[in-house]
Amino acid sequence: MDLRDDFYALTKVLEIYRFSDSWTQLRFVGPLTSVFEMVVKVDRWSGMNQVRHFSVDWDPERERLKGNNCPYRKRGYSGRPCYFSNAIIRSLQEEMPKSLTEHTAYEQRVRQVEGEKVYYKYVGSASWTPIRMVRIPFGLLTRLGEISRNNNFMNKDGRVKQYDLAHPHFGRDVFIKLDNKKPPEKMYSLKAGDRTVLSKEELKYLRYPLDAIKAESPNVDAKVIQI
Repeated sequence: MDLRDDFYALTKVLEIYRFSDSWTQLRFVGPLTSVFEMVVKVDRWSGMNQVRHFSVDWDPERERLKGNNCPYRKRGYSGRPCYFSNAIIRSLQEEMPKSLTEHTAYEQRVRQVEGEKVYYKYVGSASWTPIRMVRIPFGLLTRLGEISRNNNFMNKDGRVKQYDLAHPHFGRDVFIKLDNKKPPEKMYSLKAGDRTVLSKEELKYLRYPLDAIKAESPNVDAKVIQI
């Protein structure tokens, strides 16, 4: 029986930040990953429910669908890309405890991600970190891209260069808030913050592994409704 909600399952292995109707100031750290998210109708004993599934046809590196192995797509479901990134939540950073728990052996292990040394946290560990995994719907990513395209700085050689919002030296904070009473395309409000250089301490904050975000091979049964 394939009744699991893939997004809900992620919350068991990653601390995913939930936006509210108050502004959240954050700083993206490291690369993005993506999934192709579909809302699937399931016939349960309590009635018809909707769960979120990630398509196995999605290639996160090329950011496109490939093949036709996804049973939900075969049953007529469509969806759209959804993105995830680690981010420093500034309000959590300000609440850093005076005494910190020693990192576990897993958390002390150095990983290499795009040439950077990073350290991973897992849910259930008592170790402190102000970093959370942030879910970025496609529409919000498009608007973040507009801020990124205007994130330009002059290099030492006098040339102007555009930098990603997560760049350790030339990135910048952003402010996001959510109003889930509005239609999907207007739910998120967004504004750019100041340029912020990540300190050595911030670069060592525990992050969450992006490779935990992936589609699992589903076992679809008759309870998934054909459309």
